[in-house]
Amino acid sequence: MRIGIFVDSYKPLVSGVVHTVDLTRRELEAQGHEVHVFAPSARGYRDLEPRVYRFWAINLSTKVGAPFAFPYSPRLFALIPRLGLDIIHTQHPFPVGRLGAYFARRLNLPSVYTFHTQYEQYAHYIPLSRRLVQAAARYLVVSHAERCDVITCPAPSAVEILTAYGVRRPIEMLANGIDLRAFETSQPGDVRVRLGIGAQERVILYCGRLAKEKNLTFMLQALRDLLRRADGPRLLLVGEGTEAEALTREAERLGLGGRVLFAGPMPYAEVPAYYAASDLFVMTSVTEVRPLALLEAMASGLPVVAIAAHGLTDTVTHGVDGMLTQNDAAAFAAAVERLITDDTQRRAMGRRARQTAQTYSIAHTTRRLVEIYEETRRSRQARSSA
Repeated sequence: MRIGIFVDSYKPLVSGVVHTVDLTRRELEAQGHEVHVFAPSARGYRDLEPRVYRFWAINLSTKVGAPFAFPYSPRLFALIPRLGLDIIHTQHPFPVGRLGAYFARRLNLPSVYTFHTQYEQYAHYIPLSRRLVQAAARYLVVSHAERCDVITCPAPSAVEILTAYGVRRPIEMLANGIDLRAFETSQPGDVRVRLGIGAQERVILYCGRLAKEKNLTFMLQALRDLLRRADGPRLLLVGEGTEAEALTREAERLGLGGRVLFAGPMPYAEVPAYYAASDLFVMTSVTEVRPLALLEAMASGLPVVAIAAHGLTDTVTHGVDGMLTQNDAAAFAAAVERLITDDTQRRAMGRRARQTAQTYSIAHTTRRLVEIYEETRRSRQARSSA
């Protein structure tokens, strides 16, 4: 099958969506399919894999860090019809994704759209009325979804969100996949030595973007007393983002210098070692759909403490493979303290977390994606011949 993927953020940008798209592309090709990726340009970045096509783009906001594409290219417009695509898969409701939907209709091709993100939760990045921006975000999602044949969502809660938006197209639940092997067999290497973490110290890990919507200031404030104890754990933050400097200042203000470690951005191949070097994974975001880092942590055998919100309640079973709390500092801190100090319970939950992660194998989720492609093609063909 020849598949066209139209995406508004792609490498070298680092994010869960980018990694999911790239991992799925590689698995599709491993299963014998031909994938063509259409994405915004990235200054100074050279694609190493074949069949990646770039549209001119600029960064409109340093706060977001993602390029905004202007998907106009006579060369690519002439090329797309000649590729012999069987299906078009769009990943965003923005210019490149909407171009994909346009070519699907123009070429009478089936199209699939994956709803990855609650865009209205990112309204704080736009210097306009929050209510106006949220309404515009919902409009973009709904109008794009209605141009496609099928929508996939990585979590049941995301299906509920689209239904509440008023989307009428068929919706399929398809979880994000992960490369289980990379996390099941990972070793900590010299991570602890390089970061100055003692062999007996407990490590609480957050891995992801350091951004406002991740609610990380809440995390620091909630865990302050636990981290400041003489025998307390360390908090390790892996990732980069617009809030890195603010979070560093907040950690210092709370008297957490040396107790909170900012590892910065990491090449993805090195990330599994940071999970392996940790004891517990934490997440305080309330804007997720189904975060990839959560699945990776569970595949690494880490139990999770998280806020009970969309995307987390779909994955973590409270008291089984992790703990879910209200968006309350005392409750969150109590759950973290309970697991980080109880080795027996933490290890038991970690084993069950690894069992939970087995259902998210990239090979399994990609095979199901191909089934959705084929079902969508047959449905369109049936409508065309009716």
